[in-house]
Amino acid sequence: MLHHYLQRGHSIRSIINASPVERLFLFASMEKSFEEEKAKYEAMFGQS
Repeated sequence: MLHHYLQRGHSIRSIINASPVERLFLFASMEKSFEEEKAKYEAMFGQS
């Protein structure tokens, strides 16, 4: 999760200091991002 958000400009301090609820939100948002990216590639190249 750190790698994902560091690449998107978040500071490591903001991620580490996030509350448990905020971390759950960050994790769920990361999963949603992966799902959207997967759907984009499936639309371009067909389902695998």
